[in-house]
Amino acid sequence: MNPNARQNFAGVGSGAINLARMELTTLRLVVVCASVGSVTHAAPVCNMSTMCASRRIQLLEEMLGFALFYRRRSGLELTAAGRVVAERSATILQWMEDMVSAAQQAPRPTGELFENSGRTRKPGKHPAPLAR
Repeated sequence: MNPNARQNFAGVGSGAINLARMELTTLRLVVVCASVGSVTHAAPVCNMSTMCASRRIQLLEEMLGFALFYRRRSGLELTAAGRVVAERSATILQWMEDMVSAAQQAPRPTGELFENSGRTRKPGKHPAPLAR
């Protein structure tokens, strides 16, 4: 395996988890399910059907190799591992929101922007401005 590709995986060997396959939508679903205690109530909050939400949770559990929730008649209850995943997922989602907020507040470039292809041009030739 390419050493750079390993950065996307947790663990070693055949049980490696491809972290690039974890979607933020699914992590948000885990957080909402943990909060409301029900896939049925969490699904609309995450803009998906109950069947889609249930399948996403099932696929995440299969990928991780452990259950996130106990399924009870009264609703969902986090397992110990599920509590860790839900708490860390909430942190990741908050970091993403903070990143977007900070980027939106960053100063914007002014003036004309030019594409830099990395090639040298003949003297006197100027690159075309980028479309905005």
